[in-house]
Amino acid sequence: MTLQKLMIKKIDQYSGRELLVKKLEYYSKLANDQDQLMYDLLIVNINQLYDSVVDIERTTLKHYELSVLAVNTLKKSSVKYKCLTLGFLAELIEFNINYVTGVRKLA
Repeated sequence: MTLQKLMIKKIDQYSGRELLVKKLEYYSKLANDQDQLMYDLLIVNINQLYDSVVDIERTTLKHYELSVLAVNTLKKSSVKYKCLTLGFLAELIEFNINYVTGVRKLA
């Protein structure tokens, strides 16, 4: 199973695409400008997962620092807003990072 399919499966098991995007849209409105941009990019990325073939492995390596920043922001926001969905997204991105860096170490 590809990383893209694994991520879609995790999202579907958690809540599904629509609910996840709605939550991100809601929290984007509450966020500062920098965090709002991150939420908006996450919405775009989630929709791309479902709508097209994405080279997640390459993208994760290329934007590693941004992924780590997103995880930290999502974790803080999860605690601040007491929102399990934001925590789930942080875990999903961490899974993605660990998957890609683990595969790279094996290669």
